[in-house]
Amino acid sequence: MLVPLTFTSINLGCSDDEIIIDNWENKHKKPVKLRVGIYSDPHAGYDGSQEFQPSEVYHRRVIDNLLRESPDMVICMGDQVHNLGTNQWSKFDEITSDLRSKIPFYPLIGNHDSFVGLEKYLDFFDGYIPQNGNGNYYYIEDPLALFVCMDVHSNVRLSQDQENWIKQTLDTKSKRFNFLVLHYPPYTTAGRGPYQNVKESINSLLNSYDITAVLSGHIHAYERFVIQTQDNNERNFIVAGGGGGFGCSSTKPNGAHCLDANAETNYLKQLRVAKSQEHHFMIMSITEDSCSISVYDYTMQRIIDTVFLKPSRILL
Repeated sequence: MLVPLTFTSINLGCSDDEIIIDNWENKHKKPVKLRVGIYSDPHAGYDGSQEFQPSEVYHRRVIDNLLRESPDMVICMGDQVHNLGTNQWSKFDEITSDLRSKIPFYPLIGNHDSFVGLEKYLDFFDGYIPQNGNGNYYYIEDPLALFVCMDVHSNVRLSQDQENWIKQTLDTKSKRFNFLVLHYPPYTTAGRGPYQNVKESINSLLNSYDITAVLSGHIHAYERFVIQTQDNNERNFIVAGGGGGFGCSSTKPNGAHCLDANAETNYLKQLRVAKSQEHHFMIMSITEDSCSISVYDYTMQRIIDTVFLKPSRILL
C-alpha cells in the first residue's frame, strides 16, 4: 500500500547556504568520499522538429557543467541518442568526448538507444561498460556505494536471468548506499504514466533488500516521490530525465512528458515532494554516513531539489 508521507528536510528552490538540513545530517557531517554526476535522455541528434526546442543546447550546457563540477564518475540513464541514424551517435560523441576522456562514464540502455540497434550501442560504449553483468546490465562498485544499472528496455520488465543476477549482486556486493538505476520510471504523473511491470519488479526487490533510492529517466522532467513500501521503509523514487531531450511542449499540454497529464495517477501527487519541467542534472555527494543529491537546472543557476539520504547500514 502507498502511504502519503511528510518529508521535512527539504527546502526547494533555495541556494546552497540556505538549504535546511535536519539534526541527523548536521551531527554526521563528514568529508565527501564520492561525487557522482547523473543525467538522462539527452536524445542527441534530435533537432529537426520546430515543435520542440533543440536538445543540443541543453545537452551541451549539462555536459559543460558536469565538466566544471568534475565528479568522480558520470551516469547517463539512457536515450543517449534519439532515433535511427549513425550521425546521431556522431553528435553524441562530439558533445560528450571531452567529458568521457576525463571522467569515467557509465551509460544505460534506453528505448531510443535500442531503436538504432543494441549492437551500435554496445560498440560505441565498448570499454565503458563494466563486464560484471551481461553487457546490457552491470553494477558500479565503490567502497561506500553500489549502483545496480539495470536493463528494463526489453519488454519493459526484468528478465528472470537479470532478476537473479540483481539478487546475487545485492546479496554479495551491498554497501552503505545501494541504488537501483534504470531507464523507465516505476512512478510518474507524466502522460505516459507509471510502468506497472517495472514497478512490480522493483517493489519485489525493495521488500527484500536495503535499497537507498531508485533513480530513473525516460520522462523529460523531474519528479521525486517518497513512498512507504511494503517493508514499512520510506524510499525515494527519483525521475530525472531532463538532460537535453525535448520537454513538455506548450502546444501539447497533454504530451507524454508533461507532468500531471494522466488523471489515473492523481493519487501520486500526494506522494510527490518535488517536481519541475526544466532541463536538469544531478550531483550526488556521499560521505561515510550520509548522501545528498543536488538537482540543478541545466544552467546550474538554480537548485530544483535537494535530497538527503541515510545509509543502508549504520556503522557502530
